[in-house]
Amino acid sequence: MSFIGGLLMRPDRNARRLLGIASSKAKMWEFHLSERDHIQIDDDPTKLFDLAIACLGDIAAEINGEGYYPQEQNAELRTGIKFASRFFTSYYNSRLNDALNPLTILFASASFYLAEMPGSSEVLATQSRIEPMNLAAGGLEDILFWLLRNPDANFSFNKDTRYSSKISLLARIYKQFRASGDGRDKVLAAAQDLRRLAYFSGSALELLLADAVCAVIRKRLDNSVWTCLPAFSGLLVRDWRTAISKPHFMRELWPAQRLLGERGILSGKSAVVQMPTSAGKTRATELLIRSAFLSNRTSFVSVVAPFRALCHEIHQSLAKAFQGEIVAVDELSDITQEDFSIDFPKLSQRRQIIVTTPEKFHYVLRHKPELTSICGLVIYDEGHLFDDSNRGVNYELLLSSLKTKLPANSQTILISAIIKNSGQIARWLLDDEKATITGLELTPTDKSISFASWKTPLGQLHFPPLPNLQEFNYYVPRVLREMKLARNRIFPNRGKANEIALYLGLKLIANGAVAIFCGRKTSASAICRVANEILSNNFPAPPPIAFSEGAEIRKIESLVERNLGEESEIKRCAGLGIFAHHGNIPHGIRLAVEYALQQGMAKFVVCTSTLAQGVNLPIRYLIVTSVYQGSERIKVRDFHNLIGRAGRSGKHTEGSIIFADPHIFDQRDWRWGEALELLNPANSENCASAIARILSPLYNGNGKPLYAKDPLDLTRVYLDNPEEFRKIPEAISKRSSGFSIEDIRQQLEEKAIAIRSIQSYILAHSEEWENDPQSAGKLVENSLAYTLSDANGKKNLIELFELLTKNIQQKVQEASKRRIYGRTLLGLEDCLAINEWVTQNLDSMDNVSEENLFRVLWSLLRVHIKNRSFQRCNAPYLLDAVGKSWIDGRSFGWIFENHLKTARLGTGTNARRFTIDHVVELCENGLGYEGALLLGAVNEMIDFYEGEHKEVKKRLARLQKRLKYGLPSTNSVILYELGFADRIIALELGMLIDVNLFQKEQMIRVIRSNRRKFEKAINYYPSYYNRVLERILA
Repeated sequence: MSFIGGLLMRPDRNARRLLGIASSKAKMWEFHLSERDHIQIDDDPTKLFDLAIACLGDIAAEINGEGYYPQEQNAELRTGIKFASRFFTSYYNSRLNDALNPLTILFASASFYLAEMPGSSEVLATQSRIEPMNLAAGGLEDILFWLLRNPDANFSFNKDTRYSSKISLLARIYKQFRASGDGRDKVLAAAQDLRRLAYFSGSALELLLADAVCAVIRKRLDNSVWTCLPAFSGLLVRDWRTAISKPHFMRELWPAQRLLGERGILSGKSAVVQMPTSAGKTRATELLIRSAFLSNRTSFVSVVAPFRALCHEIHQSLAKAFQGEIVAVDELSDITQEDFSIDFPKLSQRRQIIVTTPEKFHYVLRHKPELTSICGLVIYDEGHLFDDSNRGVNYELLLSSLKTKLPANSQTILISAIIKNSGQIARWLLDDEKATITGLELTPTDKSISFASWKTPLGQLHFPPLPNLQEFNYYVPRVLREMKLARNRIFPNRGKANEIALYLGLKLIANGAVAIFCGRKTSASAICRVANEILSNNFPAPPPIAFSEGAEIRKIESLVERNLGEESEIKRCAGLGIFAHHGNIPHGIRLAVEYALQQGMAKFVVCTSTLAQGVNLPIRYLIVTSVYQGSERIKVRDFHNLIGRAGRSGKHTEGSIIFADPHIFDQRDWRWGEALELLNPANSENCASAIARILSPLYNGNGKPLYAKDPLDLTRVYLDNPEEFRKIPEAISKRSSGFSIEDIRQQLEEKAIAIRSIQSYILAHSEEWENDPQSAGKLVENSLAYTLSDANGKKNLIELFELLTKNIQQKVQEASKRRIYGRTLLGLEDCLAINEWVTQNLDSMDNVSEENLFRVLWSLLRVHIKNRSFQRCNAPYLLDAVGKSWIDGRSFGWIFENHLKTARLGTGTNARRFTIDHVVELCENGLGYEGALLLGAVNEMIDFYEGEHKEVKKRLARLQKRLKYGLPSTNSVILYELGFADRIIALELGMLIDVNLFQKEQMIRVIRSNRRKFEKAINYYPSYYNRVLERILA
């Protein structure tokens, strides 16, 4: 311990003030302020060196002591070493004394590592240009730097000092341990021997460095996969050796991964897990699966993720991790048809991992219920979305069903960045309120929070003290200034947060990747328009493409143009190196942009909450323009999931979150209160149930509830009189103040979606209640809604399920029909209507080609697709041509120019023009998602009818996939599903093949036999697709 006057050295208020000065100075350089604009500092942060060094020495001494155990580490020492890591980094970046840089960067990296932030430590050591070290410390600085930077590399050491032989020995035997796992005790002994020599004859600096070397060695040994994985899994080292020896396998566990091991996850325990964003969740998932396979607990694993993009990312990472092993890693399409292969007999010889959305997994289990008997591990990613208005009910019902059907010895893991009521979720899912693991304090990188302020001619950024986030107060002056561009354009307008965000992004892009967060898709598009205007208007800074990989940017720009058209604002922005990322950007473009950002080839993205949906992007700056998504404020938990994307561990030492609206800080009104509330994770909302929302009242814009006499009244109206249900919004808005038609309509639609999902669930489980309809109420007892409800709520939920069951039994009396309806994922009203349509049109379907089959089906699609853009089109006669062009593979831009450019959304004075965003949304969500669901239901219902219908079912299945992806041929569909998930690319690659193929295995063989042709073609497309081809060829 380091004591001065008998007191333990710890950061006090003055120390935090000095750290604020160093941080402010560092930020002024970071924001590219001219030195003449810097604040004159009134004190010298160099005074903190003694304290920071003492904090480093204290933690090293504790780690090197007898009986050290990380979980019992002194809390004050942890606080001290985090303070030291921040000080050393800030001082290095402040440029106050460049002569101290070698020492400062070494101490900063060591402090981060001992503070359990290995990613930040690695960034500093790897990016440092200070090499070789020369601190006149006998070479101790060299081995410490090597240990922190890359101990798998060769240790080049040519100094002749009293430590030389011991340093060389330690480096050699530690490198051997890294490779084989052998000799742990020898490494510890060699490190202690080196430390004893320093204590016997070394200088103060040598003593400190020797302590740091020993502490880092000890931590690296404790965190090593050779040490942790056998201990945490209960397996032997030899069981793990093959995996550990793979070139890209992790060498150490990060803190959150280690916590999972310590809590028994790798030995088969189930849990609800909270892991901070960027804490190593992807690698943790791999370890979970490997331990389950190696221990022979299972040969079949399901990974369920709520978003297609996240499924893609998980599949890609697992496919890479298990490459070359007898493990099949399959990403299931989200089409409702049996296009998946699970070879039950072969699971004893090979292992299988499926990655799927909740909806598809629901469908799979309804067609292959026996799957639950072999599923020994289920991992739910982003498992907090049970209250999502669109997908929450299906997600909750999936888990409700699985929890009763999985084998008793199966393992269930639910992972999320933040679940405030994790104990309640664990009680529901695992029957154990204590089966939770919380690692929220294991934040992998530091965060800085700042607010724009513009009360003076030159605006500032303020970094105020914030609970649990920022301990000191400082600001950066003269960051914002209005500029007069060509054509008298003033930019940025100090009253427009979007323009300030763009200005800051363009200013900071040279330092690292920038994301501008917008609450609305329209706001993202507006920023793209302003960017195009400003950067073509003599803005005095290079566009982001100058800091990106130009060839990749041009490839993505070309893909955007071919999807959206030459005149698209998104295309023009892409050419500048600025990319839009939201729900109305075509799926294939989003994949290409995400990969380019991940690989550092692109650096600037304008996004909505899609950025928070689990996809890992190495963003350094997150600039927030608004915290509202439409009329609703973003949830606290979603906001923390979002800001967790800033400062990717292993890429940055800090993530910067900037609130761009000056009103928040300058006015300190309700916006300031909301910002503070959002920034405090303690305010995170409980994970609720979308099922329970059916019984909740309706609310006006001010949050005032409108209670019904009976919570089931709205459900009864929906069941008995759908037309009356649709008139409710107008009726309420007329008789109750503050209730808008649109708000009520949206709330009722959410209730209707939930009712339809429950109907489908009850239909799928009809065998469990057919002999006793009253027992249907028991189906709800396994739900989260039931677990979270009080006695009266439980009673209402049971009555809800009984009411829906009785309605089903009255309207569908044949048990065989109920079972087929239950395989469709649709509600009862849709099922009845589709069945009636099939009765009337089956003969017509039997006697037409696949091309003409779409025309027959259009009368069904036109009525039952509920997509808003689809239904509000003021020229419905155009939609037939839109649908045909979609399945013919026409681009979004072509469809817009030739069909929808003159159309309007809605009628009358409030009608709006169609935009390319609306076209994408209509095609991908309306035709592609809803339309494909409807065709899947038609195919299921043909089984009701006698006769030979195999050919029409085949044609329907092919057409369903064409409608899902908007593609004209089976070749292009298969290529899309193999990972070439862009319509333009799948279509063009399909033209390289002369024969019609029908199976993925056939396509893979053709690609491999035409390797050079495909490699040449793929070079014209973004790098993401090159990666897909490499995986197929491997």
